[in-house]
Amino acid sequence: MIKITPLPPDEWTEQQRAAVRRLLSTDSTDVPESVAIVLRHLDLFEVWYPFGQVLQNTGRVPPRDREIMILRVAVHCDSAYVWAKHESFAGRFDLEPDEVHRVSVGAAAPGWTDWERLLICAVDELCEHTRISQPTWARLAQRYDDAQLLECLFLVGEYRLLSGLFNSIAIDTPVLERMTK
Repeated sequence: MIKITPLPPDEWTEQQRAAVRRLLSTDSTDVPESVAIVLRHLDLFEVWYPFGQVLQNTGRVPPRDREIMILRVAVHCDSAYVWAKHESFAGRFDLEPDEVHRVSVGAAAPGWTDWERLLICAVDELCEHTRISQPTWARLAQRYDDAQLLECLFLVGEYRLLSGLFNSIAIDTPVLERMTK
């Protein structure tokens, strides 16, 4: 497995420093490991980071729904890094530890509302078949508008991309078994 390490701050170009200042609103070089890795390709960083921020901070999908979907993608992709990051702050989005665990079990786990079960099924379908079935889509459309439906697709795609990135470059991760404890 290839290991791509974070770009050390003393190797950042002025353009990389400017991008961090502009996009992260900080002069600090203490940035997340993922940021310091993607900074190795400045053009990708400059389009990827704002895209992720829209999904994470200004998106239209309710935060609790978003986190359920992200955690489910992490399960499908065996992404310990994505799982650990989102497990660590799931409580901020009203997800209790037992609910986080249930995400790893899936839609069949007892305790989900019909809506939460539907969100998990939508992620499962996208990850397994690269499309949401018509019945699932129709049920999602009963609550979500077109912008939210599009955002769901982009959200799952973004976290599949990140999972593949982090799994492939051997980013340091906690033990994968945490996902199913």
